[in-house]
Amino acid sequence: MEPLDKTPWRFIFPGVGQVVDSDSLQDALRQAPHILVTSYAQPDVVLRDVGGLEAEGQMPPTNYIANYADKLLLISASQKPEGDSLRITLRWYCTAPVTQETSVFVHLYDSENRLAAQADGYPLLNMARMVSWRPGDMWRDIRFLALPEDETSGRYILKIGLYPIAGGPRLSAFSPTGERFVDDAVPITTLELPLDPRERNEH
Repeated sequence: MEPLDKTPWRFIFPGVGQVVDSDSLQDALRQAPHILVTSYAQPDVVLRDVGGLEAEGQMPPTNYIANYADKLLLISASQKPEGDSLRITLRWYCTAPVTQETSVFVHLYDSENRLAAQADGYPLLNMARMVSWRPGDMWRDIRFLALPEDETSGRYILKIGLYPIAGGPRLSAFSPTGERFVDDAVPITTLELPLDPRERNEH
């Protein structure tokens, strides 16, 4: 019997299907409540849920975390460890048309307010443009924040905000009681790093 060839296999993943532009993609995203994206990062090929449109034509929620420029409400935010990353789930409500291209920022700061990690970009893994959202829309946005490999032990804080792609100040962020958040960055939770190894293995 010939010895088993232990050379690492290489795979080719051809892309098959219709090519769509960004505007057409926005229409397609509205048709599916769950958007799945394949990650080909080694060592595993992973299929990830990155969010989707939950509902249309909804009344504004009475409970929310932050109001951004009277255009978007952050309804909820949650996070859980997933390997060497944090899986962060944000739920948004659109109150008025967003008139300029806008990005979400997710920033992790250490105890001295230094930026330790970030996960910026359009919702749904950079596929959903907020300018295409309609008043009454409710969206779920799942993103993954890679934890720093050389993090100093201690407490970290996670903050969420919005900024225009073209430049300029961040969108103003206010609490439900009308207080403006410092730097228009909304604190969501605090973390103790490094995470317990048992937490890192949760999926």
